[in-house]
Amino acid sequence: MTNGMSRPAPARPYGSAVAAAPQPANIADVLERVLDKGIVIAGDIRVNLLDIELLTIKIRLLIASVDRAQEMGIDWWRRDPLLSDDQNDLIEENERLRQKIESLESSNE
Repeated sequence: MTNGMSRPAPARPYGSAVAAAPQPANIADVLERVLDKGIVIAGDIRVNLLDIELLTIKIRLLIASVDRAQEMGIDWWRRDPLLSDDQNDLIEENERLRQKIESLESSNE
């Protein structure tokens, strides 16, 4: 039964420390830490039948920031023509070469 008055907190001995409850990390902090440090997830899936290996799937997943990946020597996106600006240059060069071939073929006829 309450009468509207609250009870005082129990007294703690002098010098006793109260550990603060751990604060949940927000998603931005977790993501920043993962991208900064990098995380690798690896696994293998093997299918055997009577001690005969039928299928092996190796899964490797790396999650890191671009800067961190470059520090580790990973930069495949720079050489991939679908992901780099060099693709437009290749398309333009291809078109110029096709035009040259057409003009050479028409001059030979």
